[in-house]
Amino acid sequence: MSVRHVPPVIVGVDGSPIGNAALDAAADQAAARGVPLEIMHSYPYPPVYGPMPGAPYAYEYGEPPAAVVEILTGAEQRALSRHPALTIATHLIRTSPAGWLVEQSAEAALVVVGARGTGGFSGLLLGAVPGQVATHAACPVMVVRGGAHRPANAPVLVGADGTEHSAAALDFAFAEASRRGVALRVLSVWQADPQLLARDEFSPSGDTAAADVAHRVLSESLAGYRERYPDVQVVPFVSYDRYPAEILLEESARAGLVVAGSRGRGELASLLLGSVGYTLIHHADCPVVIARTPKD
Repeated sequence: MSVRHVPPVIVGVDGSPIGNAALDAAADQAAARGVPLEIMHSYPYPPVYGPMPGAPYAYEYGEPPAAVVEILTGAEQRALSRHPALTIATHLIRTSPAGWLVEQSAEAALVVVGARGTGGFSGLLLGAVPGQVATHAACPVMVVRGGAHRPANAPVLVGADGTEHSAAALDFAFAEASRRGVALRVLSVWQADPQLLARDEFSPSGDTAAADVAHRVLSESLAGYRERYPDVQVVPFVSYDRYPAEILLEESARAGLVVAGSRGRGELASLLLGSVGYTLIHHADCPVVIARTPKD
């Protein structure tokens, strides 16, 4: 009889403070979901010269230094001290960390990476691994950023633009707000014709047709969620003629998590991966999740 695979939470660590913050977030996610935690550290140093033909992989590349092994063992101990009942597996890899995480994401519930590292996890730095993984992973990706400590009741923030990719973000955001027992702030943005913006007589408050579209899309996006998540307090809000990334960055200063989809299209300003998503994972003042539909 085959054993059913339980999708794990996977995290990349490098021994840095932000790497430890990513580890803590991943351990919390795994414990809250009741799934295993897998911890990965990359050791992509070049092989020693002149390996013997047929020598085993470990010999060809040399045994990893004790400090490298300690990063993994220390990470495992840190996660267990936080959640003693966690099932944990560790991986020391010698390939591209981004490639490995993307490959493993096909059977994962969530991949977690730090926004910036200073330790030995070569390549686990913002712009390289987080951007690549957020773009190509087959599951949601959490990019953990530094910043001021948030209270436990800080809300989850999500953007909605009426697309199926936005729906993936809402799915994740509602489930996460329910797990945390916090409010969910849902943003919808509309932008007028750029030619209208140049006219002195243009007033966002006067463009009622566009405003009605934004409110309708927001209302339709939330349909059904209130019944599925009656425990979640929903705080919808609409903004006019501002860049979505600008608004989400401002709101991230008061949020515990911001969630965006993988890409966007349609009548409303895109709130999904692309310029908005990359802006968030580079500059948000709280952790960022890029959610996606399975076929993304």
